[in-house]
Amino acid sequence: EERAEFTSRCLEQQVRLRELLNALINISRLETGMIAFSFAKARLFDTVGAAVSRIYPLADRKNIAVSVEAEDSLSDIEIRQDVKWLCEALVNVMENAVKYSPEGTEIQIRVVRMITFLRIEIEDEGIGIPREERNRIFQRFYRVDKARSRAAGGTGLGLSIVSDTVSKRGGSVTADNRPGGGSVFTVCWPRREEGPA
Repeated sequence: EERAEFTSRCLEQQVRLRELLNALINISRLETGMIAFSFAKARLFDTVGAAVSRIYPLADRKNIAVSVEAEDSLSDIEIRQDVKWLCEALVNVMENAVKYSPEGTEIQIRVVRMITFLRIEIEDEGIGIPREERNRIFQRFYRVDKARSRAAGGTGLGLSIVSDTVSKRGGSVTADNRPGGGSVFTVCWPRREEGPA
C-alpha cells in the first residue's frame, strides 16, 4: 500500500513537472518570436467549442456543468485567428475555472458582439479573486492562494501565457469578481477582420 501511494504521488509530480516545462517552453517561444502565428478566417464558435471539449472531462469529474450562450447570429461568424493558440488561451482560462470551483457548480461561457470586438466571458462560481490581486494574476508565477494552487496543480504560468497570446493580436483579457462569488474572465478579440473567408 505504501509503494502504491508513493508511486501515485510520483506520477502526479511527473504530470506537474511536464505541465511546468511545457508552459516555460511556450513562454520562451512567445518571447523570442519562435512561435509563428498562423492567422486565417475561421468560425469563432468552432474554436470555443474545441476549448469546451478539452476541459469537459475535467469538469465532468467534479460534476461541474458547462454552458455556452450566444446570439444565433454569432454561430457562423468568422474572424481572423490562430485557431490553435486562441483555443489554447481559452482552455487555460476554462481549466482555471474548473480547478478553483467547488463540485456541483456551473461555468457559463458567453459570446457577446460589441461594436469593435467580440467578447468571450467565462464565469465560474469558484473562490473569486481579491480586488488587490486582479492585475497581478497575469504575472508569471503569481498565484493568489499558493497553497490552494499547489493542491490544484497550478504552475502560475497559464494566465501569463493567455495574456501574451491574446495581446499578440490586439486583444485583451481581464478578470473581475462575480456578484455572489466566483470570477468572470473576459477575453476581447477584434471584430475588424470578421466576415466570409
